[in-house]
Amino acid sequence: MRQKTCKKLIIFLLIMTGLILSGGCALNISPKGAATRPPEQVFPSKIQAPEMVPVEFNAELRQSYSPETTLALNVLDEVSGLDYNISQYELTRVSENKYSGTLFLPLGAVIKYRYQSTFPIDQPEAAADGSSVAYRVAVISRNLQINDSISGWPELPYTGTTGKLSGIVADQQTQKPLADCLVALSGYLTFTDMTGRFFFEHVPEGIHSLTVVSIDGKYQAFQQRANVLSGLSTPAVIALNPLPEVTVKFIVSLPDEALGAPVRIAGNLSQLGNVYADLAAGESTLAARMPLLTRMDDGRYTISLKLNAGSDLVYKYTLGDGLVNAERDKQQKLVLRRFIVPNKDVTVVDKVITWKPEAANPVSIQVSVPENTPSGDSISIQFGRDDVWRQPVPMWPVSKNAWMFLLFETAKNEDGMQYRICRNDQCELAYDEASFSSPVPVGQAPENLHSVASWHLWKNAAAPSLPSAAQPENGQLLGVEFTPAYQPSDLNRYRDVFKELKALGVNWVIFSPSWQVTDLDGLPYLDPNPTGGMMIMDLLQLIQLAQEQGLTVALYPKLNFSPDTTGWWKSTLRNALWWQQWYQEYDHFVMNYAQLAANSKVDQFILGGADVGPSLPGALLTTATNSGTPKTAEKIWTELIRKVNTYYQGKVLWALPVQDQAFSTYSFFSEIDGIYAQIQFPAENYAYYDRDTASGFIQTNLAAFRDQVDLPIYVGLNAPSASPESFSCKAADCLRSPRAGSCPEQQMDLERQNYFYYSYWPVLRNSSWISGTATRGFYPVVMLQDCSSSVYGKPAFETILR
Repeated sequence: MRQKTCKKLIIFLLIMTGLILSGGCALNISPKGAATRPPEQVFPSKIQAPEMVPVEFNAELRQSYSPETTLALNVLDEVSGLDYNISQYELTRVSENKYSGTLFLPLGAVIKYRYQSTFPIDQPEAAADGSSVAYRVAVISRNLQINDSISGWPELPYTGTTGKLSGIVADQQTQKPLADCLVALSGYLTFTDMTGRFFFEHVPEGIHSLTVVSIDGKYQAFQQRANVLSGLSTPAVIALNPLPEVTVKFIVSLPDEALGAPVRIAGNLSQLGNVYADLAAGESTLAARMPLLTRMDDGRYTISLKLNAGSDLVYKYTLGDGLVNAERDKQQKLVLRRFIVPNKDVTVVDKVITWKPEAANPVSIQVSVPENTPSGDSISIQFGRDDVWRQPVPMWPVSKNAWMFLLFETAKNEDGMQYRICRNDQCELAYDEASFSSPVPVGQAPENLHSVASWHLWKNAAAPSLPSAAQPENGQLLGVEFTPAYQPSDLNRYRDVFKELKALGVNWVIFSPSWQVTDLDGLPYLDPNPTGGMMIMDLLQLIQLAQEQGLTVALYPKLNFSPDTTGWWKSTLRNALWWQQWYQEYDHFVMNYAQLAANSKVDQFILGGADVGPSLPGALLTTATNSGTPKTAEKIWTELIRKVNTYYQGKVLWALPVQDQAFSTYSFFSEIDGIYAQIQFPAENYAYYDRDTASGFIQTNLAAFRDQVDLPIYVGLNAPSASPESFSCKAADCLRSPRAGSCPEQQMDLERQNYFYYSYWPVLRNSSWISGTATRGFYPVVMLQDCSSSVYGKPAFETILR
């Protein structure tokens, strides 16, 4: 086996910096004369209200509705919700298409804001590419002047020239790249990846404010002007100052309005429930991720949080989320608390005045659930009005199969408000069929009693009772490959699943974080997607929890194509420049996770799979309109795997889809440590396999392939529980996500999936030369009986654990 050498991360950062400076125009990020250093760190010594300082906002319209357009600046409340509790300030027109205004804002605060036309059309601004502007970001300092250009509006798109800006964010002290930093520029938002890289396309030519914020408050926020030139790429190498960690203890007294109800703290940092994602109804915080407080002996509630001195903390207490059942002041207005974290451990003593918007009794909502509800499930309630549904909120357990929620709303707000019920916060999948077909009005009754008769996609008579499986005697790995489909609300359930899997005999977990594939100006780009993918901090936390359970951990990064892998590759128009861009982007994608794998010391790193099949040697032929796979593909892949081996010391596996019971081989197999053979059921019917034919294929074809490549063999099995009429997949990888869309009950075929595992699983487990066997597409968030590839909650799961 080849030798591997691990380079220091600082070398990687220097290489990436060099790539940026050589790959684009070597321009200074700032206009001439602009400050390039972050402001000096000054930490308060105690909890106090921030000083209010004047900030001048100047905005120029690139597109205007009319000469009489009136413009407002909206300061947003991301804790309550970006579309709620907005503070709007009308700006003064100073000349044609130029507006100005001065606001007094908290010194040291990180403010989220956006512009809005209020006449002749009431409409929020749009970015240069036509996308909605969620918010801009400003770090408030003394003598701050903010100069923004507004690219356009939904009906008036930007038509001017554009450039690009790319960069790296690193720790100023260690020079290590920083992941999951929020970067804002000209109405665009993105996040840094594991290498600290970020990228903006379609940036209007001109000078813009570039802001970088650590979403957990561990680093001092960065703000600087950036000069973007037409047709050029501006590089930015940014170093953030780390902030010292302190412990902040919160103690809060509550009103006698909902004694015993669970109390949460909601805030602007990731550890207080902010997921920085574009969620429904303008929300960016999730109740399920807000930390719960503990009741003290004297009736008050408390929690201690690790925070960082100098960071801007915005928070509130709630019995629901940032808006529903959030605390209010004496005038029944929403409360928003704010201070700059001091430079020492402190205790904050707060008092909630009321949960009530008005002096009215809360509405009691009581829900009973059926006996077949899995014992580990939590029940959530989702509120909506006019077909706009907020993120679900956890209900409060009362007794076995009984849950409740006290809703504090005004009579005015209750008008038209409805609710529906679901399991484990998964209101798109595991919902109460009655309340989803006919949402329940909140109404004026003192009590709302609702009984769940049946859960969507959960029809079994009783929750499964799974036996504890013994560990394999032959040292094989028994694993689950998690689905790439991940949402921020999934985190809590993932945290709990590793103990469950360990008790069931599973000793191998495969994480499949994903990036989004997009086309910009006819070229492919790969980018992190916080809404539909897993943030780095979530992934690192889950890897650590799996390792604490003694599980073998593999990392298998995937790509998210739209509409699907096969369709995307067919629709692309490829030339030499396109292929160069593809391999460059994929290289960066892989090295992002190779670095993460090295840092977190995972056991295996998996490359390949159907995602990249067309870019493998000889995969695509040149046509009249498209260039085929380059002749240099073999060399490119060999160099990439060698590069991975330079930074990562664990085992590198190659994911190899098995098509028509045939195996492809490549010369770069000499650089890997094993094969992850992916076998899935035939699309047509059962007739193509049974236990005997499965045994013959494995003992003959797969064994012969192992002898040919002289590598350990791991096997991943995939079988969607769908009928052949509803799901006849001809692609190389037919993984079906639980979020793939509705699947009528008549299209489900749980037995078809079970039969596949019944045929293949025992043969693989009894073959001592197979190093490991995994079920693919595993969705651990909620048990479902659907058409997906996940076996969780289905007969196939019991089959593989016998």
